[in-house]
Amino acid sequence: MAQKYKKKNPAFVFGLIVLLVCFLYTLFANSIPQIEFHPPERVNITPDMSQRDLVRTGKMILNEKGKCLLCHTIGGGGLRAPDLVGIGERAETRKKGYSSEDYLFESLYYPSKYVVEGYVPSMPIVNKPPINLADEEIVAVVSFLQSLDGKVTVKPTTKPNFEKIGKKQEGDGSENR
Repeated sequence: MAQKYKKKNPAFVFGLIVLLVCFLYTLFANSIPQIEFHPPERVNITPDMSQRDLVRTGKMILNEKGKCLLCHTIGGGGLRAPDLVGIGERAETRKKGYSSEDYLFESLYYPSKYVVEGYVPSMPIVNKPPINLADEEIVAVVSFLQSLDGKVTVKPTTKPNFEKIGKKQEGDGSENR
């Protein structure tokens, strides 16, 4: 008697192939080393810090912890966000009645309040996650920005004029710093 050949169900075979492919992708994905990310430590800024050191610290924060140069450039033309060359001088003329300090603080604490023509409001608020800069670190960044073709007027003890630039929002995490 001839043995009957039993045909496999195509849906069953397809399902087995899908499971095998998923298993292989899972093995491959789990073989990639995992990276643990820790936010940068808070930069120590002291009230007696010299203006030169404050500017240097602000440049370091802008380049590293602040991640500002992911979008901004310094002399690169400003494709995604405005170029920062000359921002120290331009800041004084951007908004009527604002000093360079006021404009730069507002730009960092409330970046969507004034957006330079030709750009979309894409900058995150720097004192909230993921950047999460402390108020003193923001002062240091403002000092560096002012130093780019402008006069540095901030000191390590400078506080933003929140009555002018906007009320500081509760729960932004800065009161814990």
